Amino acid sequence: MTHRNRCVDRADLPGLPRSRAIGITIVSTVTLLAGCGSGSDHGDPISVRVGAAAIPVHWDPCTEIVDDIPTQLGFDPATRERVDYNFDAEKKTGCRFDRTTDSNLSPGQLGWFTILAINTTFEQWNQLHPKATRVLIDSREAILIPEGDNTCTIAMPGPDGSVSVRLAAAVRAPDWRPCDQIDHAAKVVAATLP
Repeated sequence: MTHRNRCVDRADLPGLPRSRAIGITIVSTVTLLAGCGSGSDHGDPISVRVGAAAIPVHWDPCTEIVDDIPTQLGFDPATRERVDYNFDAEKKTGCRFDRTTDSNLSPGQLGWFTILAINTTFEQWNQLHPKATRVLIDSREAILIPEGDNTCTIAMPGPDGSVSVRLAAAVRAPDWRPCDQIDHAAKVVAATLP
């Protein structure tokens, strides 16, 4: 879920007397508690924008990953969306970000970046993916799981069992190859882990 705050301007209230427009502006501003003029697309703290995780975690990627991280990887922090999976034994929580774009396609049609905290241990990942490539991410043992030409995941130990970093490209994005970028994305995320 993404929330965007919008600054209220006199131009947004045509035909209203100035005193009434000012009153509406003040009430709207107080109600939104927005950081208008801060230069941010969203003035709310990340935890307010995405809400709480559906499962208890020690490290919540959706609130711990600051906006600069998806931005430096080519993703739009304003598209931050909480993703929770609560299966019988496996619990996952995290965030998804869509790629930034100058094209007419929506960013979600081009690709996405997902970070999950998972209660599955790293050893379980190894058992589930015995042919995955073993890699080091900032001295953390990790595994690289290619999922076809358009998607790659790196799983590594994390505070709740493991952390997965996934990059995926839509078929319409031939100019961007997630598997060429996955190591860098995983290193940026690993640097935020406790």
